Amino acid sequence: MNPDHLLHLETIRSIIDRLRDTVESFAAREATLERDHNLQLHREREGWEEAANRRREQLEAALAAAGERQATELSALRDRNRRRRDWIDRAHKASRNRVARTLAEQEGHRVYQLQMAMIQQKRDLVTSRDQLHQRHEAYQAELAQERDALMKLRKAAAKALRGYPSLARALTQPAGKEEGSPSGQDLDSLMIRARDERTKAGEALREYRRLGIPKLFSSLPVSLAVMLLILIAAGLAFGLPQAGLDPSLSRIIGAAVGVGGSLIAFALLGIGKSQGAALAETLTSSIRRAREAQETAQKVAESDLQSTLNRLEQQVEDSSAEFDEQRKSSPEATQAERAERQQRLDVQVARLFAHHDAVGASREASLIATHQSENAELEREASGFIADLDAKHEGAHAQLTHAYEVHWNQLESAWNDAIRPVYEEIAALRTHADGLFPEWTRESLDRWKAPADFANAARLGSVDVNVSSLAKARPQSPRLALPGPDRFSLPISLVMPQRGSLLLESDGGGREEMIASLNQLILRLLSVAPPAKLSFTIIDPVGLGDGFSGLMHLADYDESLINSRIWTQSQQIEARLGDLNDHIEKVIQMYLRNEFPNITEYNRQAGQIAEKYHFVVIADFPSNFSELAAKRLLSIATSGARCGVYLLMHWDRKKPVPQDFNAEQARAHCLRVVGKKSGTFALNDELIPGVTFTLDQLPEDGLTRDLIHKLGAASRDAERVEVPFSDIAPAEDALWSVETTKELRVPIGRTGATKLQYLAIGRDTRQHALIAGKTGSGKSTLFHVMITNLSLWCSPDEVEFYLVDFKKGVEFKCY
Repeated sequence: MNPDHLLHLETIRSIIDRLRDTVESFAAREATLERDHNLQLHREREGWEEAANRRREQLEAALAAAGERQATELSALRDRNRRRRDWIDRAHKASRNRVARTLAEQEGHRVYQLQMAMIQQKRDLVTSRDQLHQRHEAYQAELAQERDALMKLRKAAAKALRGYPSLARALTQPAGKEEGSPSGQDLDSLMIRARDERTKAGEALREYRRLGIPKLFSSLPVSLAVMLLILIAAGLAFGLPQAGLDPSLSRIIGAAVGVGGSLIAFALLGIGKSQGAALAETLTSSIRRAREAQETAQKVAESDLQSTLNRLEQQVEDSSAEFDEQRKSSPEATQAERAERQQRLDVQVARLFAHHDAVGASREASLIATHQSENAELEREASGFIADLDAKHEGAHAQLTHAYEVHWNQLESAWNDAIRPVYEEIAALRTHADGLFPEWTRESLDRWKAPADFANAARLGSVDVNVSSLAKARPQSPRLALPGPDRFSLPISLVMPQRGSLLLESDGGGREEMIASLNQLILRLLSVAPPAKLSFTIIDPVGLGDGFSGLMHLADYDESLINSRIWTQSQQIEARLGDLNDHIEKVIQMYLRNEFPNITEYNRQAGQIAEKYHFVVIADFPSNFSELAAKRLLSIATSGARCGVYLLMHWDRKKPVPQDFNAEQARAHCLRVVGKKSGTFALNDELIPGVTFTLDQLPEDGLTRDLIHKLGAASRDAERVEVPFSDIAPAEDALWSVETTKELRVPIGRTGATKLQYLAIGRDTRQHALIAGKTGSGKSTLFHVMITNLSLWCSPDEVEFYLVDFKKGVEFKCY
């Protein structure tokens, strides 16, 4: 690759893109390789585990089936043994039960006879008890009827004796006790006595009711009669005066009626009591005796019932005691015989159980041994199959590992083939850039010498690349390690002819850094170009030249380096941009035409008469830029690069641009650096993850000043151009080959990259030539070139010289 091509921004962007794409691509390939390998291993392991598990499941199923079958056989054997043992046990129990049952039947028959007798006696007791209760209930019903009849009689007697409370009080006295013990009396005679006394009392009540006065007071008690008399007396005392009777007399009459009537009532009460006293005594005493007879009858009935029941129960208890005594006297011989016969049965069954258990244990042990042998054979077959499966798995795993390693070797080789050229290109770029653009140090300044050829590039800044942030993913294996650092910087340069213009855009921050970068860029251009091959037109309308004041030292050595001064006014800006547009027109029309694509190719062929490169350095555009100046600036941006005219411009985007200024057209022909609010800079307004752009700045002031003076000193007298005489002299076969019949025409120098400059006179109006110039400008040299070359191209027959020397023959003395 052409070393100069390394400096192109497209090359650097290509390097960054290739680096990112390579890293991301191989990260993806590594991930794919690892994923595929892990997937293959997983599938192989899964297949191996599945086959092994399937065989183990088959073994488990076979063992389970064998276990079920063996368990069934063992269970059947144990069931047979258990059934036989149960049969022996049942037979033993049946024999014992049969012995016990036979003896129990004999004993039970005797007890049965006793029990039947006892049961019959209890049945008789129940029958007798029921009969007693029935008879007792009949007595109670009859006695209740008597009580009701006597109660009615008492109520009738109390009503009849209501007029004489003293007589009626005997009815409420409690009945007296019957003479003698109730148990010694007959219940029927007591009932007859009670009925007779009740009859006697009824007859006495009927006789009492026939008495007039007692009957009166039974209906009208004396207290009520007295109250009626008092009411009548009061009525007379108050009512007679209403009839016209004297009130006093009325009160006397009323008092007489009340008192007299009361006395009469009490007199009648006494008479009536004396009349009925005997009958009342008979009535109350008969009722009392009837009550006493009823109560005694009740007690006698209860006593007879209880004594009869006690007698019957005592008979049953006596019979039960006799039964128990007879049952306890069961013969002990029966029990001894049962114990002896059952003991013989127990000895026999113990011997039978021992023999049965020994035979069952032997059969069970033999069956278990057979089962264990079958299971061991199943496990041996499964183990052999799994061992073969493991060997196949290990072989497949080894093949996959080998293929994985082969793929890794291929990936590693491809990685090195892809990444190493990138890093080699990075190293070549850095080496080439470091050689062209060493850091600004005292040592590099001391070593600096003016170059013979223009580098066609100037370092602007650098991009710091962080591969980890640049690529979305990085390979993880050390085998895919980067052959260089993870972080590195790449130089960013302006490259002529097509990428030599720069547009620095700011909208608030970063202006100072950008102006300083323009100063640095001017010095960098001067340091990589032959002296006097560059010309700068500096425009600083805001700072009035302050931003580039240090560069004015260059004018002390060669004014053409900075076009005499720094331009600030609108008219000056228009004029300087107009001059540059004229220069562009001249280059296109006179030098490039259709022969050279750009000024670089032209200068490469022109050699010593190469055309200068012109740089328009602008701060704070669009301040003081008229519409005409803006149009001329846009024309330079569009067409200047081909003619060696470039823009180095700072644009303050906060200020409005002139009307009809096409900013995008200007941007399309410039390398853009956009200042961000964060204080960072973006190339072409593009922020790439992992890539940070930094503008180069001026060295410290003392070193900058020394650098400017050294660059200026190198440019002094550097504009003198010397063309070898051989370029215009004729070859040997062309000596004296020119005729002057129609025109005297001879080359006297070079013009442009491919043409010669001629002295042509004698045709039309071109008959004379006037040569003018300052002292030391080369007039005498030009005369010597003309005389010598005319002598070589034309014979003496074609040209005659008349040499007039006002320097007293000094210049033409050689002729």
